[in-house]
Amino acid sequence: MKAFLTFLCLLGFLAPSSVAIANTTLARSDSSAAEPKNRSIEFLKGELAKARSNYIMVVAHRGYWHHAPENSMAAIKNAVEIGVDMVEVDARRTKDGVMILMHDKTLERTTNGTGTVADHTWEELQKLKLKTHEGVLTEHTIPTLEQVMNYAKGRVLVNIDKAWEAFEEIGQVLRKTGTLEIAVPKAGINAQQMRPWMQHIQGSQFMAVIDLDKAKDPRKKIDDYISAYQPPLMELSFQTENSSILGQYGDLQAKDVKIWMTPCAPQWAAGHDDSRAIGGDLEGGWGWLLDHGATILLTNEPKALIAYLETKGRRNP
Repeated sequence: MKAFLTFLCLLGFLAPSSVAIANTTLARSDSSAAEPKNRSIEFLKGELAKARSNYIMVVAHRGYWHHAPENSMAAIKNAVEIGVDMVEVDARRTKDGVMILMHDKTLERTTNGTGTVADHTWEELQKLKLKTHEGVLTEHTIPTLEQVMNYAKGRVLVNIDKAWEAFEEIGQVLRKTGTLEIAVPKAGINAQQMRPWMQHIQGSQFMAVIDLDKAKDPRKKIDDYISAYQPPLMELSFQTENSSILGQYGDLQAKDVKIWMTPCAPQWAAGHDDSRAIGGDLEGGWGWLLDHGATILLTNEPKALIAYLETKGRRNP
């Protein structure tokens, strides 16, 4: 327990006095531990193509929003600064067709605006300010997907959520910015439904989302995607540990499909999530996911997860 409390102190989850003590201990034992290891974009693209790897890729959910609003440029830059491999962002289309970053359909939770994104022009949305997770208004403004992709180029991979129906506009942004190869658009629809949309994002690292508990036939959905598109990775979500597919990925890995899991919320990882890990059960949280085949994790706690993986030797290529 003492070691774990020290671990939390180092990451800023306990009192400042504890942090100071723990930082002194860290400085004595490993002066390089606080330095993030930012990998080259070529390394990251290479790891994304590996179905099996000792290196666990870390994805920051809506950026690293502990010190900035979610889906803000600051949150994305903060994520890069702590050494994540990928940032996850949510893209939505404005009334006049501009792709912006926003998780919700409506504006109230994350901005000082009202109504829906789709009912506002980009000119109108530029005037709004973003809120923190605690609801505090900031001076940060809504970024466009184009701004994010221009920043990400040469720095970090980008997972794009909430937007398969806007893949045409997203594809235009990715081609304009020359960032198709670092983009990971995702969709939870089946392979047949995906057919008219896939043409717009050809050249990207498309990811199919498979819910092992909710999909009518998850094995068929997986096989159909592999047959039609051979996606480089798949996100597997699950509410229970009952699926016969869970942990049995030999055939997927043999077909070069990388396994992504989502501990940022308990309902996507059967309770093996960030809160469980941060709450003291590291092995029951993140460790369980590693034991069940994940080589890429979407997290709200990227700094803590990176530190944990370093202690396990799972950030070594």
